[in-house]
Order: sequence, then C-alpha cells, then structure tokens
Amino acid sequence: MALQRISVGMAALCLTILLLTLSPARAYLDPGMGSYALQIAIAAVIGGAFAIKVFLQRLLNWRKTPAPKSEEEKHD
Repeated sequence: MALQRISVGMAALCLTILLLTLSPARAYLDPGMGSYALQIAIAAVIGGAFAIKVFLQRLLNWRKTPAPKSEEEKHD
C-alpha cells in the first residue's frame, strides 16, 4: 500500500514538473486532423458502450449460475 502511495506521488510530481516547464508549441495541424479526432471520439464511445455491455452480461450471468449440486443430490 505504501508503494502505491509513493508511485502515485511520484507520478503527480512528474506531471506537475512537466506542466510547469512546457513551452509554446509551433506546430501545424492539417485539415484531416478534425476527422481523425472525430473518429477517435466515436471509437471511444462505441468501445466504452461495448465494455459496459460485456461487463453487465458477465455480472448477470454470474448471478444466474446455479449452485453446484452436492453428492447426495446427484445420486437422487
């Protein structure tokens, strides 16, 4: 548990240092970047919906599985 706290703290420290030392970017975004960003957003929504669906199906199937029969019930 203590190791997790240390690693989270180190990650936060690194992120803070990175954000404080950023310089302005001189970059060019081509016109196709908008459609690419839209594709990423749509894929994220569909992927998230699929992940939720699979999770809920597994949860419901886990709840519906019958308890295993004991040896006495199998012979009756």
